[in-house]
Amino acid sequence: MVRANSSPLALALALLLLCASASPAQATWQLYATGDFGYSIANQKGSGSAEVGLAEPEQFSGSDSDVGPQIGGAIGLEVPMFEITPWRLPWDARLPDWPVRFEMEVSGLREYRPETSGLFEGTPNELRVNTTVKTWTFMNNLWFDVPLRGLYEPISATSSFIFREPRLPNVKRTLERLTIYGGVGIGFGHVDASVDDQFYSGKNDKYDFAYQFGSGFGFELTENINLGMSYRYIELAKLKVGIEDAGGREGRTSISGDIHEVRFQMRVRVFDLPYPWR
Repeated sequence: MVRANSSPLALALALLLLCASASPAQATWQLYATGDFGYSIANQKGSGSAEVGLAEPEQFSGSDSDVGPQIGGAIGLEVPMFEITPWRLPWDARLPDWPVRFEMEVSGLREYRPETSGLFEGTPNELRVNTTVKTWTFMNNLWFDVPLRGLYEPISATSSFIFREPRLPNVKRTLERLTIYGGVGIGFGHVDASVDDQFYSGKNDKYDFAYQFGSGFGFELTENINLGMSYRYIELAKLKVGIEDAGGREGRTSISGDIHEVRFQMRVRVFDLPYPWR
């Protein structure tokens, strides 16, 4: 029995073990392809300096959020957890049959327009620097799926105790098709920023390390098609952009930030693989 004062982590672990308590499904290794689309929200922070007349370079900074579309795709391999390694665990322990997914993902079509601003020295006039930022990412992802079929027994027992209705066939069929998942990804991203605003213009782009993590849920529509929705957090590198006005006065702005995305996915299993070490 889990005590009322148990930590949230202990409760979460108990729930995961409960979900895995059902009899394992037939294990297969499967290649799959995924397509997704969604909304991408960038929280961008910018700062920099620009020459204004004969005065000292003017400092400006600011933060802004913008929403844009996102589209992506991936290919991957789904492996039952207990089949990942060819050797036996000590004391004949057995890992659950939860799917583990290794995939390569490309995602893009993101475009944002953050704004940084500052005041001309000694005047109320504001300097605004609007920057158009476009990004795409390539990630190597690792996802862990947790089937929810193990929740049926406690739900059925609770229903029997309260409503004297132990059998809930619709609930059982739904839980057998539902999974929750979470994981991380590492790779690289491309950031392209251009300034063409008010006084200054400039452009720069950069390839650099990127990472993401996320979670979501999936619903098995058919034996080979899975529909899902997920949340992703993506961190990209900071980019510095040199800017110049028509009179040759120069400046620089730096763009950094993070990306939050809500994605809708369809995963299609395309090929079954034989066990490599059997």
